[in-house]
Amino acid sequence: MMAIIIFFKRGFISYNLSLNATLGQLRSIQKVLYTGVIMNDNTQNPYEEEARARWGNTKAFKQSEIRVKKMGEEGLKKAMEENGKITEEMAECMKSGEKSESERAQKLIARHYEWLRNFYDPTPEMYRGLAEMYMTDERFKANYEKVAEGLAEYMKEAMMEYATNLQG
Repeated sequence: MMAIIIFFKRGFISYNLSLNATLGQLRSIQKVLYTGVIMNDNTQNPYEEEARARWGNTKAFKQSEIRVKKMGEEGLKKAMEENGKITEEMAECMKSGEKSESERAQKLIARHYEWLRNFYDPTPEMYRGLAEMYMTDERFKANYEKVAEGLAEYMKEAMMEYATNLQG
C-alpha cells in the first residue's frame, strides 16, 4: 500500500492506494485538490499514524477508505469543490453579521453535514467532536482562519447548534 495525504485549502485527507495505482492516477488526484503531497512506503506519513490510532478501528474510518476509493478522481473533485463553496459561504455569512444559529448559517451547516456523507455517515456526537477539532486542532483552525478570521469558531458554534437540533 502507498499512503497518500492530500492537503487542500481548508484541511487534509489521508488514505491509502494500492501499489497498482499509476503515476498518472496519483498526479490526477493531486491536480484535483489545491495542493498535494504524496508519501510513499519509504516516507513516514505524519498524519496516518495519528488517524489510525484515533479512528482506525471505527466504522467511519473504514467507510471513508471505501468511499474515497469508489468516488474516483471526478467524484473527489466534486466533493472538494462543494466543501470549498460551503466554507466560502459560511465565511460570507459570518462577515455579514449573521449569528451561527441563523437560518442561513444552519442551512449551510446542514450542507456541510451532508457533505461528510461523501466519506462516512456522521452522527450528532461525531459532528460535535469534529466541531471541537476545528478549534482545538491547530491544523484545522489555521485552515479556516486563512479563509476568514474567526471562521473556525463560527463553524464550531454552527456545528454544535446543528448537532443539538438533530438530537431534538
